[in-house]
Amino acid sequence: LAEQPMIMDNPDKISHNEGDVAVLYCSVLNLGESTVTWRKMPSSAPLTIGTKSWVRDTRVQAEHVPYSSHWNLVIEHVRAQDAGEYECQVNRRKPQLRHKVTLLVKEKNNTPLPRIEISGQNVVRLGHVLQLTCDAILVDMSVDTVTWTKDGVSLPRSQDDRCRVHTSLTMNGQNVAIVVSKLEIRDTRHDDAGVYVCRTSEKVQMAGVKVDVQGPSCVDCLIFHDALLSTLRCVFNVFYLYGCVLRNDLSREPDVLHWLILKHIFFFFLHK
Repeated sequence: LAEQPMIMDNPDKISHNEGDVAVLYCSVLNLGESTVTWRKMPSSAPLTIGTKSWVRDTRVQAEHVPYSSHWNLVIEHVRAQDAGEYECQVNRRKPQLRHKVTLLVKEKNNTPLPRIEISGQNVVRLGHVLQLTCDAILVDMSVDTVTWTKDGVSLPRSQDDRCRVHTSLTMNGQNVAIVVSKLEIRDTRHDDAGVYVCRTSEKVQMAGVKVDVQGPSCVDCLIFHDALLSTLRCVFNVFYLYGCVLRNDLSREPDVLHWLILKHIFFFFLHK
């Protein structure tokens, strides 16, 4: 006599995250001419019979390696509504062979992770406007704002009307606060250079950026100013001497005239 089919021990509970490929195991020995059917309880409609799918859902299919005992049910991109009890049944006359598997599907956690970041300029020209933006996603509802500091000192300073901070807060459907804070400093000076930090009130999240202010300093301006005046004075004196020579020596020969001009210029630079 042929050996009777027998369902082997298989896991009776499977857990997957939403989006996974879920595999429900059913191993049958001595299947012979019988077939294996999968269905989802309590429906009597089959999902698969043998290796053929009986549903329009292309995610659901039977998995069988020829000459093996495995007749597994595979559900791709598993969803929360796929959770429930499934039955693997060997189609034969009595006694009926059944194996039930419970599929658990964990829904994805779509709550965004807390984060904070700064965007904007890290180099600004002297006298221009410095603009920094702090974007923060806050999942702790006890925290509803962010603060700015520069080199550890809170901004804006009450005595500095060049600095302004504008902060907006919005809530999404998951009780998550999205904060956008904009820092603006007009007429930048060299002492505006430093490390700017945006952080939550509890200092749980923070982000920083180092800002450099580029442009001539006051000392550079004075040096340039003195050099410019000296150059202009030199040019003026040369033209003045040239005019004097022309007025006083027009009766002389051209070569002598040129020699006198060069002599005056030489003595000017020598005594300058």
